[in-house]
Formats: sequence, structure tokens, C-alpha cells
Amino acid sequence: MKRLLLLSGLVMILFSPGYSDSCLPEGIEFKNQFQVMDFPNAYPECTVIEGDVLVNGAQIVDLDGLSNITAIGGSLTITNNMALTSLSGLVNLQHIGGDLIIDHNSLIANFTGLDSLVSIEGKLEIIENKNLAELTGLEKLTSIGGWLKIEDNIALTGIHSLTGLLSAGTMISIQNNDMLESLAGLENIANDDLVKIFIISNDVLADCDVKSICHSLIDPGITLTIQNNAEGCADPEQVQQACDEQQINESPGFIFREMIYPNPSEGLIFISKSLKAKIEFVTVYDRFGRVILKEIPEENSLDISVLSGGLYLVEVTTKGSKLRTKLVVR
Repeated sequence: MKRLLLLSGLVMILFSPGYSDSCLPEGIEFKNQFQVMDFPNAYPECTVIEGDVLVNGAQIVDLDGLSNITAIGGSLTITNNMALTSLSGLVNLQHIGGDLIIDHNSLIANFTGLDSLVSIEGKLEIIENKNLAELTGLEKLTSIGGWLKIEDNIALTGIHSLTGLLSAGTMISIQNNDMLESLAGLENIANDDLVKIFIISNDVLADCDVKSICHSLIDPGITLTIQNNAEGCADPEQVQQACDEQQINESPGFIFREMIYPNPSEGLIFISKSLKAKIEFVTVYDRFGRVILKEIPEENSLDISVLSGGLYLVEVTTKGSKLRTKLVVR
């Protein structure tokens, strides 16, 4: 909430009289390079464009003429620019009051130039930019009000630059990005406003067990569709398993050894006699870290028949130490 208040304050300051000079409440369309370069001459005092901005010109190669712009009140659409190689002219842009749509730009490889962008009140759509390899430049982006779409970017390999993003609006759609390997970058997004998530047809996407997706799997208010990705993220069950293993593997004191057997089990487990220290008690945790069972074992055995099928963490406490391992219950 504090961050949202700070963002609201930023928007009020950017649009307040005396702080900045605004122009073009009706918006503006840039169709060629001359219009872009002439902007500082035509509007020498303008730092805030009140209306929509459309950049759509086959011969536009850069946006350097827009370097004084700190905010756009409407939407910014950058579309069908076959010669545009860089967004560096937007280096001072901090806030967009509408949507940010970047689509069908053949030569843009990253978003360097959007380095100051903090908030987008509308949606962010990144669609069919065939040479886009990464989202570098969006590291400061913290808030999207509408939704997030990243679709049909055939060269995109990673979205880790979105790691500062805390809110993505009502929907996340990651589809048809042929080279995308991981959802790392989405881990800090809160689920408060999310209603739908689509992770579909990303051919090599195998790493989907980021925190926001793991939480969405158990959130009844979110419709989550995961299909036709690589092994590991091919369906919700695979992602759930990866989330379970991640939760346990990140637990302190985790060890890889045959400390308990049989494993998997469905009734009675035994603690290896190679553990020579006296066992004080055994604690079983579920994948959320909740204590499900805590017992003093009898003759190095523990009845787990009360546990539902799934993945658990078993913690064996001895005098002066705690040892942990995974347990699969059938």
C-alpha cells in the first residue's frame, strides 16, 4: 500500500502545475523520423504529453527527439516500426497513464531506454517483436494496472528484468515465445488483483516454479492455464511438483541421504540406524511449512498413515542437531 501511495504521489507531481509543462491533450502521432526529431522545436517546453502517443513509421530509426518527456497521460503505442532499433529516446519517461503497447517492431532487441519507467496505469503488451531477446530496461517497473501480455516474441529468451514488478493487474499471458526458458522475473508479483494466468505454447519453457505462479496454483480466485510448454512446465501438475520440491529444498538444514525408508511410503516409515544419535522427536511439515505431525518415534519408526498423498519434509531432531529430508506419501 505504501508503494502504491508513493506511485500516486509521483503521478500527481508529474502532472501538477508548476512542476512540468504539459502539451497535446489531443495526443500526437509520429509517422516519420523528421516528426520525432522536430518535437523539441515544436514543443520546446513540453515534458508531459497529456494525450495518446502513437509511433508508427516505417522509416523511424530512433526516438531521441522525445528525450525530455517524463510522463504520458494517455497510452503509448509503438507499432510496426521496421527500422526502429532503440527506445533510448524515452530515457526520462517515468509514468504512462494508459497502456504501453510495443508490437511488430522488427529490429528492437531490448527495451534499453525505458530505464526510468516506474508505472503503467493501463496494460503492458509486448507482442510479435521478432528480434526481441530480453526485456532489459524495465528493471524499475513496479506497477501495471491493466494486464501483462508477452506473446509471439520468437527470439525472447528471458524476462528476468521484470523482477521489480509487484503488480500486473488482472491477467498475465505468456504465450508462443519460442525461446523463452524461464519465468524468472515474475516472482515478486502479488496475486491480489490477478484473475487469469495463461502460460501456453512456449516451446522450451521448463522453469515455471516462481513464487507468484506457485501461489496461483492454490489460489481459488485465479484461473490458471498451463499447457504445451516444455517438460517441467507442460501442465499444472508438473509445475506443482516443482513448486513442492522448491519449497522443501529451500528449507534450512536440508540433506540428501536415505535417512528414512521406505520412501515413497504409505503407512510406516523407519529412520535409518546409521543415525546413531538419540532421536528426541520427529516433525513432519507440509509443502507450506505447516507442522502436520510431531511424534517421538518408537524403535526408530513412525506411523504416517494419517497423511494424505503428497510431498512432505521430515525433520529429525537429535540433541544438538536437526536433519531434514523429503518424504513422498502415496
